[in-house]
Amino acid sequence: MIDKQAVNKAIKLGLNKTIRLKIGGSLNRIYNQPINIIGKIINISDGICRYKGKAYTGRIVDMGNTIVIKINNVNLLVAEKSMPTTDLKMYRSQGIEPSKMKFVVVKSPLGLWTEYEPISKAVILVDTSGSCREDLTKLPFKKIPKFFFPFN
Repeated sequence: MIDKQAVNKAIKLGLNKTIRLKIGGSLNRIYNQPINIIGKIINISDGICRYKGKAYTGRIVDMGNTIVIKINNVNLLVAEKSMPTTDLKMYRSQGIEPSKMKFVVVKSPLGLWTEYEPISKAVILVDTSGSCREDLTKLPFKKIPKFFFPFN
């Protein structure tokens, strides 16, 4: 999740503290609204890591300041900046081992297959709102060429 304000509040509060805040919906209020959460700040970092997967091998990624908030049994990674979500190192660099999680959410309808499918029992595609939808035909495009997959 990208939410610079939430990251800044968590950093000011500090590691291992309980935080209550509205989070999410910071990039696009058309598709997403913030929600209220209460959780424990379990990681704070500068968000810089080097991807090791097949798609971006060797690429240095700067997520900006990054936190992990534990909400019950869910570890929520929150960063200041957007990044490609196609590499497991995104989570591993923040102390989360995706292969040990019961579920991992990746908002990338195409990029998840190379790295996440091999560590998964199942991949469940969910058509969420926003620009990374599974079903692109549900986006409000106004000017689409006559023969443009998947719209024709």
